Amino acid sequence: MSQDAYDLFGKCHRLYITGVRSAIRQRLTDQFDEEWWEQGVLTSLWGPVREQIEAEVEKSDAGTKQFLLDSRHFGYIVRKHHSPVFSNAFPNSLRAFSQFRQLTTVRNEWAHVQEISIGRFRQAADMMQDILAALNREEALEVERIRRQAMTESTTNVAEEPIKEADLESQPTEPKTVLAEPVDNWRQLQAYLYTEQRVERMDTDRGEMVEVTVEVQNTAPESQDWPSVVFRDLTFTDAGGEQQHIAELRPGQKNAAKFRMARERLLSFDLSLAVHIDGNELLQFSRQPELPSQATAEIRQGFTDDFKMLGIAEFVGEAVEALSIANEELPYGQMVKLRESARAFSIRVDESTKELNDVYRKYKLDKSRGLGARTHELHNTLTRFRATVEELDQAIGETDVNKLKEVQASLTDAQLAVLRVESELRSVGGS
Repeated sequence: MSQDAYDLFGKCHRLYITGVRSAIRQRLTDQFDEEWWEQGVLTSLWGPVREQIEAEVEKSDAGTKQFLLDSRHFGYIVRKHHSPVFSNAFPNSLRAFSQFRQLTTVRNEWAHVQEISIGRFRQAADMMQDILAALNREEALEVERIRRQAMTESTTNVAEEPIKEADLESQPTEPKTVLAEPVDNWRQLQAYLYTEQRVERMDTDRGEMVEVTVEVQNTAPESQDWPSVVFRDLTFTDAGGEQQHIAELRPGQKNAAKFRMARERLLSFDLSLAVHIDGNELLQFSRQPELPSQATAEIRQGFTDDFKMLGIAEFVGEAVEALSIANEELPYGQMVKLRESARAFSIRVDESTKELNDVYRKYKLDKSRGLGARTHELHNTLTRFRATVEELDQAIGETDVNKLKEVQASLTDAQLAVLRVESELRSVGGS
């Protein structure tokens, strides 16, 4: 199976590189026009990485710059231009950067060790699909197909390999931060701030509530022979805008911030932590602490089951397959049948959007962030599909094939929206 996994990773990685390259170029071009390379790419890189890519540019044609980008560069470009270029694709920039870094690590293992386990492949395929779907690239659908095929063909349950800490920018119990500059001392300073999250249930008159506690500790040495590291103005902000502050945290000190909410809101809970190290705010960084996966496992599984019961992924896939035969050479009678099929799927979409709204309300999701935003986005893509079918019905006398292709495109958008919901769900509680 390891050789099969090796080949499968190669196929998925080629799709990943192709899709992300194109998405980065398109988004940077939209932002910087003809300066997309100079303003978008080169400003994101530094040191030997920048020197190497500049040397490669000198030896290449101007039109091939895009193909010089590889997995080493993606995360830095997205982080540098997160707002406004990539923030809609990657609301959680730290998680995105972590995934880019992990995929680079796995790619290096694949290239140099020339072996990869099926568990490692599945983890990597999940991340590649997450990134491609977030960028609205159709390559995500092929990666998902390959991943599912590998799961089906595997005759044994293969446990997920624990990812080495060196591979990660964040762990559920002690998230590490993305570095502002590639300096080891800066990394060490940030590592001194230890964070731990826990969730406790509370029964109240308002129903079942939970209290989320984020404990912080300054683990820097207290020795007189060691420079004093003091964290100042720790600001915790949840996605709803509620803030809590800790003025100062000296070596050895602990403190905590607490947030109370309805249990269902754990699926939408999002928290950022901003920290200053010196009074002049010259040294500052941020984190996005994640809840322990066991704290959200039950409610996450409930949403997963409810979402699967809707069967949206399955019937959208059926619709894509049924309508894929549309072309100019089809007989008129066959085109009429395709139009009827599109109408039938539209009726199913109408039923599913209503059921999706029920799930949305059940888990008290917020359309402005996280899982709520992705679910709301899926609802909108399904609504657009219905609109394109209505346009098809009104297009008597126009080219049926062109209208059917618009219907197909809207279905592809729906497939990608489903993948984004599933991706967001995997990220809840650091899962």
